[in-house]
Amino acid sequence: MLNLKIDTKGLNPKFIEQLEAQKKAQLRQAIRPRAIFVWKQAKAFAPVWSGQLKRSIEMQAVDDTYLIGTRCPWGGYQEYGTRHNTPVAYLRRAVAAMLLQFRKIFGK
Repeated sequence: MLNLKIDTKGLNPKFIEQLEAQKKAQLRQAIRPRAIFVWKQAKAFAPVWSGQLKRSIEMQAVDDTYLIGTRCPWGGYQEYGTRHNTPVAYLRRAVAAMLLQFRKIFGK
């Protein structure tokens, strides 16, 4: 399965430890819409031949982690390409779109 992991664990541990319980909850609430955005964008950017890849893109929530990916065997070939096919990068484009949106909001 080709997966993309979005979680709060990648943030600086000292920063996370200093947050109050309320702020941790706010952080979790802020990440969920971003994960949903990436999931929807990945579906929008996925190449459509039979539509199976697009339909197979799913999102799972486990604690503070969101996994976005596909179980299609050719999902990785589409994302990264092969020596015969150029990459489509539907997951990476979805993350880039989210980061662009995030930068517009926070000005960085």
